[in-house]
Amino acid sequence: SRALEKDPITWQPQLDSLDTIIFFLNYATAERLDLAYAQFAQLNSARPQVQEALAEISAEYTEPIVPVDDPNAVDAHLASLKKDLGVSHSDFELVQRITAFVVENMKERLGSHFMPHHTQIITLLLVLKSQTENGEDPGNIIAQVGTGEGKSLIIAMLAAFY
Repeated sequence: SRALEKDPITWQPQLDSLDTIIFFLNYATAERLDLAYAQFAQLNSARPQVQEALAEISAEYTEPIVPVDDPNAVDAHLASLKKDLGVSHSDFELVQRITAFVVENMKERLGSHFMPHHTQIITLLLVLKSQTENGEDPGNIIAQVGTGEGKSLIIAMLAAFY
């Protein structure tokens, strides 16, 4: 590339970007669902409704929606998730389908599979559970998500859900 033909001091922005990419690739393969649940439980220890919702979610969301341990199988797995759900389906099944479309779209845009993080999926499921509990709309919902934890993707997936 032309950037490499320039003085090495000008490479810094590309190297910063590469460091970021490497971090996310390493993080994606090392991310642990059990630690994500533990963090949610700890941060919401004084909220029994959230604890109850987490227990329900953890019974359903037990592994990554799109496993990355076999890159050759990802596309086939995505295709299986994108099938029509029919009339009766759970929120989690719809979240799986939305995730498949998100991952596929990110591959088209970035050239590789980009999986939502566990914290993003858990947050999305918690918001959905609070919306559908007892069939009543609770009005406004506030979800605190830390800096860099993917609020934009959570909101986009929530919008796709509705």
